[in-house]
Amino acid sequence: MTDYGRAFKILFLGDSATGKRSICERIVTGEFQPEVKTTMVGNISTIKYEGNAQEQPIKLILWTPPTGFGPHGRYAEALRSIRGLVLVYDVTHERTFENLPRWLDDALKFSTDFPIVIVGNKIDLRDSVTETINPERGREYAEQISSELNVPTIFMETSAKTGENIHRLFSEFVDIVTLKSKWSHERK
Repeated sequence: MTDYGRAFKILFLGDSATGKRSICERIVTGEFQPEVKTTMVGNISTIKYEGNAQEQPIKLILWTPPTGFGPHGRYAEALRSIRGLVLVYDVTHERTFENLPRWLDDALKFSTDFPIVIVGNKIDLRDSVTETINPERGREYAEQISSELNVPTIFMETSAKTGENIHRLFSEFVDIVTLKSKWSHERK
């Protein structure tokens, strides 16, 4: 007998080196791993979450797929079962932001009924580079997705290194995922 009420798989997508796995590590362990290697085989972490909006604890499965991930073959089934999508970009690299629609399209090939969070990561590096992505662009993209897909979508900037906004991101997103799940279940 488990002490979890429900289980939710959260998928993390984005270009390499945006900090997806580091965000997951920070969520699960509370620590930053400075030497995280490219995710060649994928990474799955499971945690118990006891948020304010939950009647009982829930199981969260945080999935960072391997490099070269796509909506084909053995990943197709995993995509069908996601309950939340985290799209991550590096605020110091424009191309990672520009590639977000491609990552979103991959996830949408199997479902459009999950909440989404857009995460601008590595804000701790803002002062050390000359050009960064303005947070307003991330906010606008989140609003666009929410409007076009009619799904809850939020935006937040984080630093996996310092931990800034990681707990807030996680708790707000999990609350949306669990509320969306209740809403979807009641609609059917």
